[in-house]
Amino acid sequence: MTLTLNETNALLTKAGIEPIESSIFQMMLSSFKPSLLFTALKGASKDVGAKRWVLNNLEPLLEQVNQDNEATSQYSESDVSGSSHQAPEEPPTPDVMQESYQERQAHYQHEPEPQQTAAPDESREYKGHHVYGTAAALYFACSKTKAGIFTLSIDGAVSSGARKFDWAKKVSLQVTQAELPMVSAVLFGFIKSCEFKNHGPAKNKGFKIEVQSNKNGKHLFFNLMEAKKPMVSVPVSAEDAFYIRNLLIEQLLNNSPQLDSYSIIENLKVFARMKCSAE
Repeated sequence: MTLTLNETNALLTKAGIEPIESSIFQMMLSSFKPSLLFTALKGASKDVGAKRWVLNNLEPLLEQVNQDNEATSQYSESDVSGSSHQAPEEPPTPDVMQESYQERQAHYQHEPEPQQTAAPDESREYKGHHVYGTAAALYFACSKTKAGIFTLSIDGAVSSGARKFDWAKKVSLQVTQAELPMVSAVLFGFIKSCEFKNHGPAKNKGFKIEVQSNKNGKHLFFNLMEAKKPMVSVPVSAEDAFYIRNLLIEQLLNNSPQLDSYSIIENLKVFARMKCSAE
């Protein structure tokens, strides 16, 4: 497919992002497939994950252009004074294949990137979801186990100031194949709570999810734990839980491509009834 500058700026404006110049647009086309770029831009107006993906990948391009402009200005001044310089090396092109958990600088300085090593699937608008509390924050991302099971990875960090979180000291773990049905059942409200421990090489990590109620209805409360680190405790609203459930459905379908989402949810209901009767 083809994507024009006018179409791109129209989608950026719709998502509340500043339009870009032709040079930035050409750099984006050279870094990403047009179909992938269009999917992300189209989703940016309605999905926070897609918008942050766009912002994350725009920022290094904008910085590169600014650096090039500054370098051009410096060389112009040196030409006037009669001095000469070698042209600077071109900054590396942003790589869409890089999806590690690094601290982001766009929108929120503290946001980690999805724990992925492959390029985002062009048919999907996001790969993860952030949940922000006043004292801590969580990030849920699609990932795969070493055995090839599709699951979720979870990062948590405590607050380090207003709208800032200490991701450098984050707690990270991955939901195991055995834990995935129980976690899904709790997120879908079929089971009230779950708790798992012994995560990580040192078996010193764990998490707990609990369905709670207040005057505004039901929500989830999530605790992420690692020995010798502060506990990450974050309330998860119904809105945030909606997007996390979408990630879970996606991964469960990836594990059982012969099924549809209805069959997956019905299977979770049966699983929940069996677990509850066993208790």
